[in-house]
Amino acid sequence: MKHIVIIAVMSIIMTNTFAAVKIDGALSEPEWKNAQKFTFKAGDPSFDVTALVLWDEAYFYFACTMPDPTVEGKHKSGIQPVWEDNGIEFYLETDQAKFEGRSDKSFQLLFSAAGAYNDTSGKGQGGNGDYDFAWDSRIEYAVALEPGTTLNNDNDQDKGWRVEARLPWSDMNVNGRTLRNMAMGWNVLYVNRDGGTSTAFSWSPDVTGFANNHIASNWGKITFVEGYVPVAPPVIEYVNVGNPGNKADAPQQGGQFGAVGYAYQIGKFKVTVAQYAAFLNARAASDPHGLFNENMEITREGGDGSYTYTVQAGKANRPIRWVEPVDCLRFCNWLHNGGQANSDTETGAYRFSTPETPGPRSVGAKVFLPTEDEWYKAAYYDPTKGGTGGYWKFAVKADDTVADLPPGGPRSANFDAVNRDDGGTTDVGAYRSASSYYGTFDQTGNVWEWLEPASAAPDMSRRRSGSWENAIGRLSSDQTGVSALGVGGTQHQGFRVGAAVGIVPPRPTLTITRSGDNLEIVWPAGARLESATAVQGPWSAVANVSSPLRLKPDAARRFYRSSQ
Repeated sequence: MKHIVIIAVMSIIMTNTFAAVKIDGALSEPEWKNAQKFTFKAGDPSFDVTALVLWDEAYFYFACTMPDPTVEGKHKSGIQPVWEDNGIEFYLETDQAKFEGRSDKSFQLLFSAAGAYNDTSGKGQGGNGDYDFAWDSRIEYAVALEPGTTLNNDNDQDKGWRVEARLPWSDMNVNGRTLRNMAMGWNVLYVNRDGGTSTAFSWSPDVTGFANNHIASNWGKITFVEGYVPVAPPVIEYVNVGNPGNKADAPQQGGQFGAVGYAYQIGKFKVTVAQYAAFLNARAASDPHGLFNENMEITREGGDGSYTYTVQAGKANRPIRWVEPVDCLRFCNWLHNGGQANSDTETGAYRFSTPETPGPRSVGAKVFLPTEDEWYKAAYYDPTKGGTGGYWKFAVKADDTVADLPPGGPRSANFDAVNRDDGGTTDVGAYRSASSYYGTFDQTGNVWEWLEPASAAPDMSRRRSGSWENAIGRLSSDQTGVSALGVGGTQHQGFRVGAAVGIVPPRPTLTITRSGDNLEIVWPAGARLESATAVQGPWSAVANVSSPLRLKPDAARRFYRSSQ
């Protein structure tokens, strides 16, 4: 393939947005908090440029925050050659032929840190000669310097600047009422001016500086969806792991493990197929990072930019498999950032500098992949063992274990291919009486679990637990495996997450899953099921039903929610 196509789903704020968003450069309205974010690196040393986009039927809204430490600009108002300043450039391609580079419906909006702007339209094929500088848009915009920023002063360190704008769809000959599910070409370019030299940094990886920034076929694309509807992130049930300052276990393969000097939380169960499918539906309408593997017990439908993911029948509570370590880290970032459709996967608990290169766990990480010590302690440490505390060989508070089908007994686990006839894995927590001291399940068997890369080997990830097909010798506390971060996803690899103390799992809400041709709707006890034909309502109670409700969908679109 010639180039990478990046697809991002924009958030929508419906009618009357123009009354809610004031174009003043402050970005203080709550609508911007739900906006789709596009983040990329610019500058040297680098900083994060974050573009935001929203839309309604009348306007295209866009904004950007740029924490540039050296802000330069001389063009203060009106239409000016703003490419001579620190500037941000937005590109939009409204023609379906965009990726063939022959459209004459390409639009470019440029803004200077000093306050001026420029607007051009044209073919989006090559140099400036393809653009019409006579295009006179009705753009509304505001540029604001962050407090502590002074223009053109190399003797201080600036805090950066921001821009906020909106453009009528009619200026681009677009009918805003027909945008739903439409895709358009899109890119953002930051121009860094330093001592008379300009350098360009792009969101799309196929744009390299100024050489090909006007070629629409090198841009990414965005898809306009109907309704920003906050999604319910998957409910991760955590257990507390206390007893900080415990001693490590005896030396074994690779070192000594289990000593942790702080309290933390860890997932009670491995991440399930249903939880990972929720992640895919939120963040993989397009899948540039390969979060989905066709061997997962998840069915993908639709085309690039509109993929949907459905859990295969009977597999919702099985542990997710076929994940690579980088997939697990992106899942953690997603939950750290709120678990929404616009929650970033590239920053948060871990900052990715390239698609395969995550940084170390960030200070203040809310959700993370457990370190080997964190995982080991939660699995094997028992502060009551022998009266002074110690470690078990298996994560069932015992020095031996038994291969059984669920529910089994207090030492039972899934190994020795005991469940081969039903796909190998078993539902998480199915061995109800076989837990670690801290209350985790399945840290012995079912699937291996990826661990956070160690600082000494940041490009590798170790794994523990053993798998459903392993013999007992691979499940004990002295057994581990290791793979490079971007490989290793097989039918035997899964993961669980950890969390900082004080992270409260979201309250369970309504869930809808598909089983064959039917839908199953589940909502909390004591809540009322309501439905509507549009996301903005009106909503009405569904009479004479109880959870779970199984129904066969028809052609009519309908929304459901639970209400206390």
